[in-house]
Amino acid sequence: MSTLRDLLSYDCETGTLKWEVRDRKYFACDWSFKVWNKRYPNTVALNTKHAGSHCAGRIFDKGYLAHRVAWALHYGEWPDGEVDHIDGDGENNRISNLRVVTSSENSMNTKVHGHNTSGHIGVYFETYTNRWVASAERRGKRVKARFKSKQEAIDHREKLSRELGFHENHGKR
Repeated sequence: MSTLRDLLSYDCETGTLKWEVRDRKYFACDWSFKVWNKRYPNTVALNTKHAGSHCAGRIFDKGYLAHRVAWALHYGEWPDGEVDHIDGDGENNRISNLRVVTSSENSMNTKVHGHNTSGHIGVYFETYTNRWVASAERRGKRVKARFKSKQEAIDHREKLSRELGFHENHGKR
């Protein structure tokens, strides 16, 4: 953790990670030490788009997700679980927007995917039954119901979300 703090600073209000001036001990030669410290300190770090909307980057040739590094710098330890962006924005690494959750909890706070045709998470048209389907899964158990109208399916899926404890932001755009 001390090495991480030597290399990066984190502003919990903005969610920004920045490179720090590096000590000579992190370099093989004086030239690379001088060049690095002239170019990178106080610039935004770990800001490459990764896996959709998350930001990531490399530290000493090892890849890191920015939101996990932000958590570690703020709390002084690596997160024990997945780090969820509460508002669904993978670039918003403010500490108030991050929470450690299980994989199951994280999947209960996802946005509507781009390939979704109904515009509502867990709602789709089933051509072979000519019905709209409302579907949800929690802890490996799938709940599914068919309806004549799209609106009935949407209403049922929203009811399922509340009953199963999905996050209020689940399915938002």
